[in-house]
Amino acid sequence: MRPFLCALALSLALGCGEPETPASPAPPQATLGDETPTPVCAAPTGAPNTETLRARIAALPECPALRIALAQRLAAAGECEAAEAKLEALWSGPSGAAARRAFVRLAAGDCADRRRVALANVFCESMLAEAPGDAAPWIACGRLQESMGETARAMDWYGRALERDPEATEAMEAPAELALRFRDFPVAAAHFGRLTEAAPERASAWRGLAHARRGGGDLEGAITAMERAVSLDEAAAEPRYHLALWLRESGAYEPAVVQLRAFLVVAADRPALAPARERARETLERWRRNPSP
Repeated sequence: MRPFLCALALSLALGCGEPETPASPAPPQATLGDETPTPVCAAPTGAPNTETLRARIAALPECPALRIALAQRLAAAGECEAAEAKLEALWSGPSGAAARRAFVRLAAGDCADRRRVALANVFCESMLAEAPGDAAPWIACGRLQESMGETARAMDWYGRALERDPEATEAMEAPAELALRFRDFPVAAAHFGRLTEAAPERASAWRGLAHARRGGGDLEGAITAMERAVSLDEAAAEPRYHLALWLRESGAYEPAVVQLRAFLVVAADRPALAPARERARETLERWRRNPSP
């Protein structure tokens, strides 16, 4: 039990790693005969930075998908007023529904304040009435309810989203994460299991499934799921640490040492993980002195 508690405590510390922005692909282009390719208005893939998005908007000033993406990026950077202004400019246009959904998410995140939450609730009321068969509003508004502490309603709305779109991965992931947070391990495992089937290359889904299984007492199943997560995202530090502790708990001493040493390698250049690295070194030394579980 002690390794599992250590793992849970460490997961909080490991959540502070510095996010890395992946390289942004070039915008989609279309050609007509021998004409010079021209950019196509489409939501960007990956996570382009604000400079890249502004450059794309300069080429396609009327593209709402790019403007919404820029607002989301600004919100993630804490520029809430600027993000809201970008979305507000789109509310009355053809992309108004998408802009209002983006605002609801903004109000459910780090840009939340009383005024934004109140307005987002108004938007949710209208969106769910206007497009009751669309899964996207139910997911966005479920996120808002979750941020307000209305967890039962959030779970209900995620379920309604899945009824409308059984393949909506966020509608599987959101209730899985919520159930895991409240230690409802069977429900979390069921949702994460469904997500791993729908998106088998999604490392975060396998990590969630591993924690849900471990919380439910299935150590062997947790190890299997975390091994899959590690294979899909070899640069992630947190999964290797948990896997090492669980392998050690299962009696697999040598594989546990391998994973803990690998953790020290992938976490080497991350200042936020310095305390975790120190604990890992102490753990390795303790294991060396006493190899038996």
